[in-house]
Amino acid sequence: MTNNELSKNILSILLDSTSQKLKFSDLVTATGVDKKRLALNLFYLEANGFVELRSVYSSDSLFPEIYFVSLKQKGLYFAENSKRLDAIFPSNMDYSLANLPQLLENLKNALKNWADDDPEKLKLYSEINNFFSNPLFIEFIEECYSGKKPR
Repeated sequence: MTNNELSKNILSILLDSTSQKLKFSDLVTATGVDKKRLALNLFYLEANGFVELRSVYSSDSLFPEIYFVSLKQKGLYFAENSKRLDAIFPSNMDYSLANLPQLLENLKNALKNWADDDPEKLKLYSEINNFFSNPLFIEFIEECYSGKKPR
């Protein structure tokens, strides 16, 4: 299960619960993922306004201990409509480096079509195309995808 699929699953589970609020332990059981992965995903959802976490920091812990998770208005808005949910958490995203050249080529083609013989837009397209073709840009992207810290 990808992180996007997990996020959608969490919001759907909360929507389906009677109070739109669940104990963290119940959410672990409902999603079937380990506590750490679930907690990290919940921190992301909370930071982006989808859920509210009830948690406590213990003195010997790096992260807070989550007790309850509840759906916020923004989370409810997206969870109620599967098309909205799919739009913000697409399941088909592939971030592998192997697909990057095709993604960049698709973007360049879309920009070329957008430019549509307008001299100012064509100039912008040319600058973007040059940027994408720059060996330093390509090296940076490769380093990001490899997990190495970019220089």
